[in-house]
Amino acid sequence: MRKFSRCSLTTVAGTLISVSSISSLSFLSLSSPCFAWGAKGHYIVNVSATELTKSPAAEFFRNNKETLGKFANTPDGLWKRPDTYAKERGTHFFHWDSYKKANLLGSFDKLTLASVISKEGMAFVDENGSAMFRITSIYRRLVTALQEKKWEEAIQMAGVMGHYVGDISQPMHVSTDYDGQSIGRSGVHKYFESTLVDEVPHDRLTGDVIDDGEKRKVAFDRRHSGRPTEAAIKELTLHECEVSYGELAGVLDHFDKGGSQDDRGLKTLYAPRMGFGAAVLASIWDMAVDEAGATSGFPLKALVVNEPKWFPLDGTVASR
Repeated sequence: MRKFSRCSLTTVAGTLISVSSISSLSFLSLSSPCFAWGAKGHYIVNVSATELTKSPAAEFFRNNKETLGKFANTPDGLWKRPDTYAKERGTHFFHWDSYKKANLLGSFDKLTLASVISKEGMAFVDENGSAMFRITSIYRRLVTALQEKKWEEAIQMAGVMGHYVGDISQPMHVSTDYDGQSIGRSGVHKYFESTLVDEVPHDRLTGDVIDDGEKRKVAFDRRHSGRPTEAAIKELTLHECEVSYGELAGVLDHFDKGGSQDDRGLKTLYAPRMGFGAAVLASIWDMAVDEAGATSGFPLKALVVNEPKWFPLDGTVASR
């Protein structure tokens, strides 16, 4: 069973205040589990993606970047309240190593939640995560909202999607070795993803994330141009998982040496990992706009949008 360390409410709330003019912090609570990049990191991934998107909706996304940044944390706050926590928690990670070992990653067209449940059962999904399927299901909702010009809902879906894309850019969210089990150092998950991220200056980290994301975005767009969108999204996000997984050994090696060495080396990983996530997210937004055929009519000013209500992972029974 995947477990999460607890974060400090004071640190998280303080971070939100410093990175946004949004005053409402009602979605945070003392019982909130740790965020994959901390509230600060998730916010930065989404806001950085607004600078990387190249679609006709680019200005629309940038005009609403503060709200998109806020909604990056909705899945870890509002959606993890007691009544939905058990159904939501498994959507925040994807154990790439377990899915690969079970030979489930061979065909992107066949990699669906239904196919995994059919072969391995829902218990496998609960244990090894469903972030991949959460992303593709929200993608479909985003496309529909854009087609129907439901702009507030489009911002909601684009924002919460960014949370899960950000999750899988964090190495410990794509492995069964998610909290230092292999080195006997429990607690490294929180320290890496939240404590250290909060120590990096916000503006500097954002600039570095955007710079890194810009280098990746061009290659992502070229690689997936003209392909069926859902297959492209699966390939792109699985590639993100694989690259994140490849970073895990280096992260754990730092802690295995005793954790007394300088943390600057670990901090150099944040911009590339978050930049990867921001570029993937911007590419998915662009694919959604293209598939929806949305070329004009976007609101010219920032919208006032409520946090989206929780909904179950598509393909599962809502009453589970």
